Parts: sequence; structure tokens; C-alpha cells
Amino acid sequence: RMRSFILPYLEFRRLHRRAYRAQQRDHDEICGLLMVKPERPRILSFAFLRNHAHRSGRFEIDELEMTASKRASGRKGLRHVGLFHSHPVGFAALGARDKASTPLNSLHLVYDVCAREPKLWRVVRPKARRKVINVALKVQRSPNGKAR
Repeated sequence: RMRSFILPYLEFRRLHRRAYRAQQRDHDEICGLLMVKPERPRILSFAFLRNHAHRSGRFEIDELEMTASKRASGRKGLRHVGLFHSHPVGFAALGARDKASTPLNSLHLVYDVCAREPKLWRVVRPKARRKVINVALKVQRSPNGKAR
């Protein structure tokens, strides 16, 4: 059974603000790493990275920046569990390139800026071809009204 995940509302707001600005500027995508705290492995947070793609509607993460971000996050007690990126126009689904470039069994969150909808996916290979599975994701305020 696949675990469900929680996206704290304040993290969702951070994601939306950055993705909306990039969309309005020149239809750019934002991207980065999905992180969790080991003591709260279902609560997602973002480590934003620079999008190195030279075309609108694409994202590209620099390997050295990703490694540095993983190390810095690890020093803060966070663990890398996947990737995220935005779609300035279009549904929050993984495209063929996204599916091919996502490490197996890791998470990949796609944010549809227009619909304000995040979707979480896991890429698996039960047989010969990669397959994506939708993972339950809930945007949630913490009980005291603040982000967790």
C-alpha cells in the first residue's frame, strides 16, 4: 500500500508564488528537490534550485547544484525523496521526459500553475517499462494554523 503525503499550506503557498512569477515572466518552470524530516517522513518541503533549461516549458537541474543542495539539507536534518517542477500551462502529469529522467521509486511532484493543483507521482518499473503511480497528497494547514 502506497503511503499518502502532506504538503503544508505554507509550503504550498511558497510553491505557488514562485511558480506563478516564473509563469508570468516568460512561461518558465521552477524546479528543485522534495525533502522530508526523518521524524516526519510524510510531510514534504521544497529545496528550490535554479532551472538551467534554455527553453520555456522545460526544466533542467544541474547535478553539482543538486548534490550541494542535498548535502546542505542533510546538515539541516532533511532527507531527499524526489523532485518537483511546475507546469506553467498544462496538467500536473509527468511527461515522457519527466518519467524517463526521474529516478526509479522516487517521488516527483508536478504543480499545475493555472489550476493551482499539485500532484504527486512515484515512478516504478514493475516489468520492462517505467510506470507512474499517483500518490495521495493533501495540502493541509497544521492544527495551530501554521506550517509544520
